[in-house]
Amino acid sequence: MAARRGQAEYFEIVRSQLATEPAVRAVRVDARTANVLLLLHVPADTAALLGRAAQQGLFALVSTNAGGEHDGGELPAPLRAFG
Repeated sequence: MAARRGQAEYFEIVRSQLATEPAVRAVRVDARTANVLLLLHVPADTAALLGRAAQQGLFALVSTNAGGEHDGGELPAPLRAFG
C-alpha cells in the first residue's frame, strides 16, 4: 500500500468499500501516510474481511520477514488475535 502513498482517490475507494462491510464500525484513511485504520465490531471475522479486500483489489496483507520479503506465513500476530 505504500506505493499508493499520496493517491487520495485510491484511499477514498478503499474507505468507501470497507465501510460497507458488516464487521466494520468505522474506517479512517490517510493518503499522505498510506494508512488505513479499521474499527471493527466484536466479534469480527478479520480473515474473511481481509480476504474480501484482496478479492476487490483494494489491498492484500502479507506477512514479511525482517528483510521485508514475504515469508509465506499467516497473518501477523496482532491480526491473528482478532480472528
